Amino acid sequence: MQPLIELALLAAAADGNIDDAERFTILKSIAQHVGIPPISELQISSVKKQLLDQLRNGYDQEGIIRNASQSLDQNSQILSYAIAVEIILSNSELTANEVGYLKLLRDILELDNDKVVSIHFSAKLRYGFGELE
Repeated sequence: MQPLIELALLAAAADGNIDDAERFTILKSIAQHVGIPPISELQISSVKKQLLDQLRNGYDQEGIIRNASQSLDQNSQILSYAIAVEIILSNSELTANEVGYLKLLRDILELDNDKVVSIHFSAKLRYGFGELE
């Protein structure tokens, strides 16, 4: 579960700030999936601290994504991308850095393009915006 939280936090922070809507979306998105135990704000804070430590110790976004992806099976990788899209669109803003993060994530995870297109289409219907490529 920690790799999913790490990737979710990186998505939330892609615009330089983790706001309340993004934090709520992390909790809600992970809680909706069977087989993933509920997470708390305390767990999110703990993983966030670990991520900051990694960044201070020379890791970058790409390295953290690569490390996290090694612990995820294909379905969890797709789930992590779908959650990242939800988090990024949840605050009704879309920045170039967020689009860049999604591209980096899908490239490292080597996601099937048809699944990515489906995730983007579904998100655009729900949020009414989102040029994610």
